[in-house]
Amino acid sequence: MVRDSRFIITLSSLNELQKSTSEWRHLRNVSSTQAAPEYYSQLTAKQMLDLHRSYRDDFDLFGYDIDEYLPLAKDAG
Repeated sequence: MVRDSRFIITLSSLNELQKSTSEWRHLRNVSSTQAAPEYYSQLTAKQMLDLHRSYRDDFDLFGYDIDEYLPLAKDAG
């Protein structure tokens, strides 16, 4: 993984990342279901609906329901 990362960084001329690839790791052990409220709460309802429209197939494939997340919107009343 590190070798592949370095190759992509070099190929993309992302020189500022060349020294940091060996340090890449998950900072916390949290599932996407647990992390979703934190991220969705930073969006407006319109932004969530736009996101849902763009990723509708993923929502359907993985069984996510946008109605579960809409109350988390920062402008939810």
